[in-house]
Amino acid sequence: MTEAKHTPGPWKLGEDGHMIYGTNPRGHIASVYHNIKGNMIASDDECKQAHSNARLIAAAPELRLTLEEFVNVIDGFNSKQPNPLFDSMIKRGRAMLAKAEGVEQ
Repeated sequence: MTEAKHTPGPWKLGEDGHMIYGTNPRGHIASVYHNIKGNMIASDDECKQAHSNARLIAAAPELRLTLEEFVNVIDGFNSKQPNPLFDSMIKRGRAMLAKAEGVEQ
């Protein structure tokens, strides 16, 4: 497995649904808020979308690790018995891992 460049997980979503925390003492990873335009108050749908975005971001380290493990297992199976579907899955998985590390392919 490759060494992650991001703050190690797990990350968790704060009680407010906007703040994302890591496990280190300084903890705060990111904040996700809805887009406020001028003096308008965000709609319920915009708030729900911001909370959904925050949950997805909070799950990112575990998703990355799981994808890396999955790609490695499928690659192992594929090396013994090649399958075009597995080739495509491996390629897409490795591309997503590279994107997460800031390396465009």
